[in-house]
Amino acid sequence: MVDLINSCKKGNRSSQYRIYLMYADSMYSICRRFIDNNADAEEVLQDSFVKAFSNLKRLKHNGKFGGWIKRITLNECMNFINRKKVVFDELPENYLNEEDTDNEYFEVDHIRLKEEIAKLPEGCRLILNLYLVEDYKHKEIAKMLSISESTSKSQYQRAKQLLKIRLTQIRNEGQV
Repeated sequence: MVDLINSCKKGNRSSQYRIYLMYADSMYSICRRFIDNNADAEEVLQDSFVKAFSNLKRLKHNGKFGGWIKRITLNECMNFINRKKVVFDELPENYLNEEDTDNEYFEVDHIRLKEEIAKLPEGCRLILNLYLVEDYKHKEIAKMLSISESTSKSQYQRAKQLLKIRLTQIRNEGQV
């Protein structure tokens, strides 16, 4: 891997293509988690790799390319979202005070779960993915999306509630 990155740093196109093939699918999955349109997700993916390859000389540890391209891809997704001006639903002032005391758990197919997350309102889906999947803190999410920390928290709570309602409906219909 280190030799491949060194070759990329020298501008070797076939090495860049090999790296692209190694990481494109996983980076595209990240793009699709945040961007609901295939064409836009592909464009963000391309922008991410262009940025990575044009700034490859800045990568200090060649063995850390995977984490580096992931960070670039996430940043490009957030740039796209910020340009798009995502609207976050207004929630009641006391929304965060409403605790979810029903801790019922049940198994659900991960593909079905992904499908249901994709159906969430855009703001909820973004926050849920950033917080739960990408492990960002609400303070970091707020900064990334130019929203308040309380908006991030309330959108996350709303996403969980909507997802729970939908998954409960699916389970009750015997579709899980």
